[in-house]
Amino acid sequence: TKDSFEVVGVGSRTGVKAVNDKFDLKLGPIYRRDFTCAVQDEMPTTPLLGMTFLDDFTVTVDEANRNVILRKKGSTAAADASRGRGRAIAVPYELEGKSLLVDTRINGRAYKMIFDTGASGISFSRGDWSKLGLEIPADARSGTSSGIAGSVNTQFFNVDTLQVGSIKQTNVPVMVTESSRPCALLGQTFFMNYRYEVDSAKRVIYFFDE
Repeated sequence: TKDSFEVVGVGSRTGVKAVNDKFDLKLGPIYRRDFTCAVQDEMPTTPLLGMTFLDDFTVTVDEANRNVILRKKGSTAAADASRGRGRAIAVPYELEGKSLLVDTRINGRAYKMIFDTGASGISFSRGDWSKLGLEIPADARSGTSSGIAGSVNTQFFNVDTLQVGSIKQTNVPVMVTESSRPCALLGQTFFMNYRYEVDSAKRVIYFFDE
């Protein structure tokens, strides 16, 4: 329809279209009537609950207990939570649309990546990897990965170091997809051992090592 728009994400398909529609959406005790959602013709991944919904909350993900805690911005609960951030590692982010961009260093080279809680791994497009000026190792494993734009051929290997703020990890598994469109995702592989909180009011992600 004339109101359709292109969906951009992991996958080899181009020209993937979606339209906006309204639904009643319930998450735990949170109920949103006539909430705008994007609907595309097909998507090989699980449906995504993104920033259009989460942006109204301070979001804490507790990996150890498998909990997502949502506190309304400006609420007493959000204020109480902020008092315990003294021991946290604070990583600032900037917004590109609704995407959260963080500064990273891959093998010492600076690059901005999307902080993506919905991504299972750390993913670069071929275009991103070219901009980094790094080589794909000869022993990289070939396979496929899937995203909202379908499946795509992918190379899997480890990088020596990946750093975000003061968090530095070594021998980190990453994937490079055969897509020329930039789409560098910092996914669960990096932060799965942390409790983390996204404070959209201050544009900071807090990581708790516990």
